[in-house]
Amino acid sequence: MSIVSPVFVARGPETAAIEAAYAQAVRREPATVLVSGEAGIGKSRLVGTATAGLPGDPLVLTGGCLELGSDETPYVPFAGIFRRLVDHLGRDRVHELLPLDRSAIAAWLPGFAPPDIPFGRTRLFEELLLLIGEVARDRPVVLVVEDLQWADASSRELFVYLTRNLTSLPVLLIGTIRSGTLPETHPNRRIIAELGRRADVTELRLAALDVAAVADLVAAIEGSRPDPVRVREIHHRSSGNPLFVEALSTSGTTMPDTLRAMLRHRVSELPQTAQEVLAIVAVASTDVAEDLLCAVVGRAEIDVRNDLRRLIAHDQIVVRDLRFGLRHDLIRQVVYDELLPGERREYHTRWAEQLGNDPEAAGVVAAHWAAAGRPELALPAAWGSAQEAGRRYAYDEQLHSLERVLDLWDSADLGVDRVTVHEQAALAAFSAGRSADGLRHATAALDGLDDANRRARLLSLRGRTQNRIDARGDTDIEAALALVPPGRDDALRAGILSDLAFVRLVAEQPERVSDVVAEALEIAERLDDDALRAPALLAEGFCLAAGGEVDQAQQQYAASRRAAERAGDRETLLTAYQWEAASLGFAGRYADSLHIAAQGYQLAQRSGLERTRGAMLANNCARMLARLGRWDEAEQLMEGTLASDPPPYYAAGMWEVIASIAVQRGDLDRYDEVAARRAKYLKEYPGAVAVQLDADLTAITRFLAGGDLDRADELVGARLADPVELNGNTSMWLWLAVHGAQVVRARIAAAPRDRNVVAAAAERMAELSAIMERFRQDSPEGTVLQLMFDALSGPGDLPAWDRVAAAWRDAGNPYQLASALICGAESALASSNQYGARLRLNEAHELATRLGAKGLVRRIEQLTARVHLDDAPVAVDNDFGLTRRELDVLAALTRGLSNADIAAELFISTNTVATHVARILTKLGVSSRTQAATTAHRTGLITP
Repeated sequence: MSIVSPVFVARGPETAAIEAAYAQAVRREPATVLVSGEAGIGKSRLVGTATAGLPGDPLVLTGGCLELGSDETPYVPFAGIFRRLVDHLGRDRVHELLPLDRSAIAAWLPGFAPPDIPFGRTRLFEELLLLIGEVARDRPVVLVVEDLQWADASSRELFVYLTRNLTSLPVLLIGTIRSGTLPETHPNRRIIAELGRRADVTELRLAALDVAAVADLVAAIEGSRPDPVRVREIHHRSSGNPLFVEALSTSGTTMPDTLRAMLRHRVSELPQTAQEVLAIVAVASTDVAEDLLCAVVGRAEIDVRNDLRRLIAHDQIVVRDLRFGLRHDLIRQVVYDELLPGERREYHTRWAEQLGNDPEAAGVVAAHWAAAGRPELALPAAWGSAQEAGRRYAYDEQLHSLERVLDLWDSADLGVDRVTVHEQAALAAFSAGRSADGLRHATAALDGLDDANRRARLLSLRGRTQNRIDARGDTDIEAALALVPPGRDDALRAGILSDLAFVRLVAEQPERVSDVVAEALEIAERLDDDALRAPALLAEGFCLAAGGEVDQAQQQYAASRRAAERAGDRETLLTAYQWEAASLGFAGRYADSLHIAAQGYQLAQRSGLERTRGAMLANNCARMLARLGRWDEAEQLMEGTLASDPPPYYAAGMWEVIASIAVQRGDLDRYDEVAARRAKYLKEYPGAVAVQLDADLTAITRFLAGGDLDRADELVGARLADPVELNGNTSMWLWLAVHGAQVVRARIAAAPRDRNVVAAAAERMAELSAIMERFRQDSPEGTVLQLMFDALSGPGDLPAWDRVAAAWRDAGNPYQLASALICGAESALASSNQYGARLRLNEAHELATRLGAKGLVRRIEQLTARVHLDDAPVAVDNDFGLTRRELDVLAALTRGLSNADIAAELFISTNTVATHVARILTKLGVSSRTQAATTAHRTGLITP
């Protein structure tokens, strides 16, 4: 496996800038480009990629400066350029221009004696300019000088000479400069700065790659999309430096020796005092204020500042928000590893003493005392840090501090027992989304606990935590409920009842929830306790939604949120947003669902619950974005959320969103790659039946798209064998029936005369019909799925598919709309209605092209070619944004047809026509049909 990316990622604006400068040079206008950035940032790669793609077949001549001994070897970067120019022109032609035995350039070429009399530098410069101009008569020239920061004095003057004198030649001059290598007083710094101020010089300062670009780079190296969590780690450690990304992509957690050696060499060149400041910042392991840094260093401010300037100039330290920090985490690792044990203890002690009076820095102080070998001082600091983090909803930090307390337990007396620490850690882990850690701490606390109420609380918490891993956990919560019978502690019992309702709903068992919710609500109302009322109302809302009463469910969700806000219960507040969004999505109200989920997601980000409730709300958002055809947004949201390492049950759902989009795009290789990751989770957590069904539905569509009808049919049959487990999520079962019907139709079409296939298809369709009847849903999505099933299981005539298309159009799902239009076109062709087929395929093609649904585009093109339609689908381009179907409606409208007449002509419903007319009027900016017709003729949209 290569550790160098085979493709060039990001840098689009920088490449465009070089191309623009080249175009300027070709117009015989002076143009110079200076590309600067730290080592490994990709300067040479940018220049090489950009110049390789320039039009006009330019001659690219490259030379590089030497790091060592450059002042003793003049014109090093130009020596090769001289020789290439002579080789390109031929010696005879050069001799005609310059008598080589009597020219300044002769000394550069083998086989020619130097001139009898020495020439000045100006003569050499002029001869080089002459040769460049001769080459440029036939083709543009690009001169590239690498590593200008090491240019000798002569080369430096020649480069400046060229920038001032290539004024009327089609020549682009490019120089690359490594930042952070030169002393502040070096003359090259001044020359480079002066060049940067010229109007004809374009400066490109290469910044680090962002997370998305790092993901693209790793994917290019490894041949597949990397895990988002791993991408975040590589981005953090490399700070987006492409060279470091390439090195880390194949080295795991170990820094490659070559990379370590390079970083160590750059540090060793610094003065000793600067190395000490760098080491102290590395020990701090975070960005630090100048006054604190000076205090820890223990030298005069002016001296520390001078060292900081050197470190900044050498790209070792950066300034962020008025604080100093290391440019790369890799620098910290190298510098820290080089310290002697005594030096580490000394620097950690200095930081601990300086930060000791800041309560917000208690966690950092604890870490420094621990690293300094003073556990008796680290323990109380860690405990204080945990309490402060909990008050600030910083649950990851709280968990980390509590685990440090447990590690240091025997060092001092805190005044609390070990069970309490485990109990707090379990709660912090639940809020932070660290489910495996939460189970471990809850179990450890239970092992040493006799108090019935505390055991009940912990058992219920452990059950909720287990539920996040594999959708189970009811056994623990039922045991907790048994410890708190009615009358013992009703407030505690009500909370446990709500937890039990929650896990049963997640396990899709609403029939086992109503009695539990009723008792929880009764206690909450009797005690008038919003903290108890909020989760009970939430569970009741979900039950209503599962029964199809979405409007009533919304009222309960809103009531739950109000109670949660009064009680300060962020967990329930965010869950209410999540469940309402899910209920609206199941009901086919995609835009409403997205709106609610987005509100909750923003609140989760502000509440410190981004990895838990926030992750599920992001999932809700992405699912609705996907159904609305906003696939890129959905994928970006899921990959960004996966990078935060959410609980595994949540992560599996996110991979499922990405997998389903891959199938709809027609990218089956991408689906297989994502499905492999998802399958690993599903194998480990077989209890996650909801995620498993969701995955099976997508797998069926993948097998259909790939033509593997046997595997698709086997999967449908396996799911039909036991539909009871998920009887709460009726929408998913309706989708199973629809996909199953699609498989049946495909099998019959593949073998229409095979009696066994036809008989099996009839038997399977009967099973699917029973599923549709059993899980019938009175909702927009339920209605359209019923229409789809009727069209697939019945004759599938044109009116049936037009009804499906109209329903998907109303729902706002462009992918399903395009699919229905294709099916409608097939039905139209079956009755020799080529005009109707063309209309539907034109609109489907436009939708599929806009979505990037390659599979649908192929279906359309294959269908068009098979039946020899003389009007192939084309994309529509007009100033008003009218779709192909809207243009068809507008054309009929200009002829004075009524909605009913247009519907009959275009084979669509009158409601659909009315919708199109309303959209046409809006897009044209008119208020009547007459004005629309006038505008259509005036602008040429419709020709008489």
